[in-house]
Amino acid sequence: MPYKASDHNPYLDKFWEYWPEMYKDLHTFRITGGEPLLAKDTFKVLEYIQEHWEENPNLSLAINTNLSVPKKLIDRLIEIAKDLTENNKVRELIIFTSVEAIGKQAEYSRYGLDYNYFWENIENILTELPKVTVNIMAAFNALSVFTYGELIEKVFEYKKRLYNYKRYWKEAIQLDTSYIRWPSHLSIKILPDEYKELIRKAAEKALYLGGHSVLGNTYGFTNVEIQKIKRTYDYAIANSMFDVEKYRKEFAKFITEYDKRREVNFVDTFPELKELYDTYKE
Repeated sequence: MPYKASDHNPYLDKFWEYWPEMYKDLHTFRITGGEPLLAKDTFKVLEYIQEHWEENPNLSLAINTNLSVPKKLIDRLIEIAKDLTENNKVRELIIFTSVEAIGKQAEYSRYGLDYNYFWENIENILTELPKVTVNIMAAFNALSVFTYGELIEKVFEYKKRLYNYKRYWKEAIQLDTSYIRWPSHLSIKILPDEYKELIRKAAEKALYLGGHSVLGNTYGFTNVEIQKIKRTYDYAIANSMFDVEKYRKEFAKFITEYDKRREVNFVDTFPELKELYDTYKE
């Protein structure tokens, strides 16, 4: 049985019993979730590192967050991260987050996301923490294709404006594109062929923005970032045992139920897919 936040959790007891010993020899420590910034133990770990950093100054530290938590928690993270990075208490600190579209389409895909607040937090993190890199883990799906090119442009603007030599990875921000395979009804394979071409154009845009440099150091998209977008296109057009009709029907059922439960409107948000949705929702 899962433990409630209000319950005594013996696993936490064991973690804190083992943590001081474990910390000394850790190479990489990544805090994931749920949403770690809502857990008091996340900040307890970070404060421990602040106080005991001399035991392991070469730790690679990473934190996953949706960046949608209250501002006071973001500010607290920035305050601690500034001490850890500016005073070399960790070897590197990278923050992982997720988005795979622009504006209202991004908010529809990730219910509860405030798109503008999300980028406001990224701005604050990268401005206040010149040694920290943000990695956007984009779960590319059928609802990503229409604005992914714009997302690439936005990420590039941050790469260009906030590039410096202090960051462990040099880059201020990375775009890590991974296509989803499950649930199959959200796969890009359900899309009409003309929309799959938008993925190819996004890869070409990233390639075009990949060659920019400052004093020989590139701040554009890396080959890894570009190839992951191209790989997404290759997956979209590859012949496979994918039952398009079946999963388009399941997609329509999912969207109908999603709209009802979340009180949102798919057709208003994705007019590009109105015809497909209307065809299969019956």
